[in-house]
Amino acid sequence: MGRRHGATAVSLALVVLSLVALGWRGLALGIEFTGGALFDLHFPRAVALEPLRAAFDGGGLTGATVQFAGSERDVVLRLPTEGRVEVGELSLRVEQAVAQFMTGGVVESSALVGPAVGGELRDAAGLGALASLAAVGVYVMFRFAGMFAVGATVALLHDVVVTLGFFAVTGLTFDLPAFAAVLAIVGYSLNDTIVVYDRVRENLRRLRAVSPAEAINRSLNQTLERTLAMSGTTLFTVLALLVFGGDSLRSFSSALTVGVVVGTYSSVYVASSLLLTLGVSRRTVAAPERDADPEDEAP
Repeated sequence: MGRRHGATAVSLALVVLSLVALGWRGLALGIEFTGGALFDLHFPRAVALEPLRAAFDGGGLTGATVQFAGSERDVVLRLPTEGRVEVGELSLRVEQAVAQFMTGGVVESSALVGPAVGGELRDAAGLGALASLAAVGVYVMFRFAGMFAVGATVALLHDVVVTLGFFAVTGLTFDLPAFAAVLAIVGYSLNDTIVVYDRVRENLRRLRAVSPAEAINRSLNQTLERTLAMSGTTLFTVLALLVFGGDSLRSFSSALTVGVVVGTYSSVYVASSLLLTLGVSRRTVAAPERDADPEDEAP
């Protein structure tokens, strides 16, 4: 824990920068949250996304987002409606742009997500995130102690804010897959934090001759190999999704990549440092006294 002050400064800087980016630029929300139209397109041959996007821009369909859907011949097109609610008229313009781009290209299906539905999804997502954080705090409070719950909740908030800040800085679309990744990050980071906290509690009870800072430091050393092994294997898989998953998984894999790195960092430095800041001691984690067993008292 000798580097905890430097780590605290880094965490504060990341959180402040993320909050500034969120307040200044905001999130580029997907049409699931803002409303828009979705089209499933099919082409007889493989297509490149950039020329296809340029074709839509040239046809007056600005703000188009195109992603492969399983193959390079199947594409998902997302368009902001900007007040246009006639999906039939929009579909006609999309069909014309597709036909001009490549002979034989067709629109297989279309759907409209209204602004009201998008707003409901956005509100539900926010409430879901808050509910998950509250549930985490209650669980850790019953599992350990009050200050452990505060440490775990603050560490999770740190992870979520920094991940959202990454989306604000990069301008990546924050859609439902990205939101699902944020919830997965909460669970992943909590798992790491629980492992560290359990070892801290055990060492505080067992090592009576050392200070809380030394007990926490030993706990981190004892769990570091496990933490790095788990994070390394998870990160390897997520990076494979990021590199080979294509545009359809870009937001999901990006959020998970950032979340795994930040979550590992916070479980080692943020959550543990907060315990010292809050004044954890052996008395905090003292095991309840057991009633004497008559058999133990027998000669």
